[in-house]
Amino acid sequence: IAEKSKDSTLREKLAVTPFTRMIIVFKYLDDDTLEAIDNAVKKVNLKALPDIQGSMRSYSLTQDEELSSLQGKMDCISGFMIIDDDQRMVVLEGLAGPGQGMQSVYADLPRTKANDDNLTILCNPEILFPHRLYPAFCPDIRRIRIRNKLKKLARSPEIYNRRQVDELPFKAIDSLISLQWATDMRSTKDFDMFPSAAALNAVELLYGEAITRTDMDGTLKQEFGNHAGTQHAMISSRQRSRESSRSQRDAEAAAAESGKKQRKRDELVPTECRNEEFENYLRTRPLHKVDHIAEQRERRMQAWEEMLHRREEQTFKATQTLANIMGDQYKPGEPVPQVFLYSQQTLNYKALAMSKLREKVSDDHNASYTYSSNFMSQTLAAVDEVEYKKKQEADSKSQWLTKSGFQYPKRRTTKELIAHPMRPTDARIEALKEPFTDLTDKRTFSNSLDPTLKELELKFDMRGKADPIFGTLEPITFEKPFDLTLVGSRTKLPRGYVDPSQLRQKDPNFFRSVHVAGVEQTQIVADAKVKEKEDWAKKVVVEHTDFKVGGYKVRDKPLQNDRAKDILKDEPKRLVLKMLYDRVSHTGKNIGHKPTPVTIMNTGPFVDNAAHTALLRRTDTTKFVTMADLDSADSKAVPEDFIRHIHRDARAPKLVTLLTKAPQYDPPPIDKTGPKWEPAHRS
Repeated sequence: IAEKSKDSTLREKLAVTPFTRMIIVFKYLDDDTLEAIDNAVKKVNLKALPDIQGSMRSYSLTQDEELSSLQGKMDCISGFMIIDDDQRMVVLEGLAGPGQGMQSVYADLPRTKANDDNLTILCNPEILFPHRLYPAFCPDIRRIRIRNKLKKLARSPEIYNRRQVDELPFKAIDSLISLQWATDMRSTKDFDMFPSAAALNAVELLYGEAITRTDMDGTLKQEFGNHAGTQHAMISSRQRSRESSRSQRDAEAAAAESGKKQRKRDELVPTECRNEEFENYLRTRPLHKVDHIAEQRERRMQAWEEMLHRREEQTFKATQTLANIMGDQYKPGEPVPQVFLYSQQTLNYKALAMSKLREKVSDDHNASYTYSSNFMSQTLAAVDEVEYKKKQEADSKSQWLTKSGFQYPKRRTTKELIAHPMRPTDARIEALKEPFTDLTDKRTFSNSLDPTLKELELKFDMRGKADPIFGTLEPITFEKPFDLTLVGSRTKLPRGYVDPSQLRQKDPNFFRSVHVAGVEQTQIVADAKVKEKEDWAKKVVVEHTDFKVGGYKVRDKPLQNDRAKDILKDEPKRLVLKMLYDRVSHTGKNIGHKPTPVTIMNTGPFVDNAAHTALLRRTDTTKFVTMADLDSADSKAVPEDFIRHIHRDARAPKLVTLLTKAPQYDPPPIDKTGPKWEPAHRS
């Protein structure tokens, strides 16, 4: 029963978390471990994909196969290998449980010793994962070659600068270095140390380099000699070296006896500079069939002649250019006259050449000349704008200046001389061509010939009179359609005249409602409006009569304060956005991303002298000592503030306290005798 419960518990765990992982870190030259990993992965993946055409490295999973491996239906091993100049780090993942692929990998890669710097294997079948991270890195694991060592890359300052390295490759490098330093599988799961597939691709794109056959198969031990050899190979090599040294000593002894001592190249003294083999080669080599020195001499003379020819061509072109620039002023063999180069100078040779070219092409009126047919700006203007403007100004002056002197008034032309002095203008002539209309004959609304009525009708207004049109039975009509060109005309109306017969048609019921008034009629109209609104409200079937999008009213023009309303609607959740939300610069300036206030004015209640009032202590009437003296029945009683019994002159200067408000002494009349009380006498 206990075993059945354990099996059921294991099946329940594997149903939720069917995958497990394994981490292997070993030296770059450890070819035996690399070969064992390749064989273990091939064993499982070839069993899961038996119909692979070609090699396993060239095969990529189809979309269905990748989905099957992601869902845990296909038992295959996926993962990646990070390769640098010092180490290799392999991460494998697959299905967990008895008889599955990862169980076979555990058996093929046993841990024979404790983890050290040369080989580290982290695996725990009890650490399960719910998802497969690297389904695309299958059936052959992904190999990524780093240009530098991973430890050195993790310490470089550039990966912490978001302008140089994005967050995705930084997270991948941080996860890889964490996996390299990990000591157990549980910590890798608890701290989420495994990088994503997209992050690994970003690292390869930023810091990866081309992978070689040595990186994939690990054949460097052949180049490094017996670095990965066995102890037997080391012993045999030592024996061979001993035998060779013994034979060398015997040969040296024989050579010493014969007087011909041989010395090996490696045993020569550091100052030895002779090489008998090279000297022997110089003595026995065949003679040269080609005289390279003579050949180089001939090439040098040929190059010298080509240089002289090019110099002559350059001199000829320079002479021709000077002739084109200077024209008749340049004469071969004589000193070159002064050449003006700057554009501000009047005699600039480029400007003179352009003027000559314009004179040549100005006669051709059927073509346009350009330096490039692809650019309109390269078209050659046949007219010099500056010279043409000067010519126009000269022509303008010539119209009121004469060679003989100033003349005023200007001479009249033949056409002006033969014209009549009273001839009207052309506009007046066009107006006179229209037939004359007598307004006093047609602008009458009756057959009366009263001179007073005619005088009033002559003072007509362009706008229609309100009195005869107001109250007509039908809309009035005019003689012709509206003509905008006749607006403002003194002789014709834009729509003509109104038919007088229409003005006499009155509506007998038109003026009835004008004189209806009173309280009752006003109440009837108000009740009718209320009833109309109630009837309309009964017909409404929607919840709200105003149209809203997303719960907000739609404006014709959005407010400037609502520009960032969609991204600042709620409080931020990410830590970075929270820091930006209340961000303050080093100078104290607010540079956060809070919504803009509606107004810069204070929207609270008005407080007189708010700055001064904020410094004062608020008066709390509930804490006055006089509250106990108030009559509880009197609800309108107001307690008095703190009462101070201090004289007003307590701290005043003595000079101020000398002043008194006592009344002036007025003596009685009996005491008012003497000269000072008598009235003064005028002399």
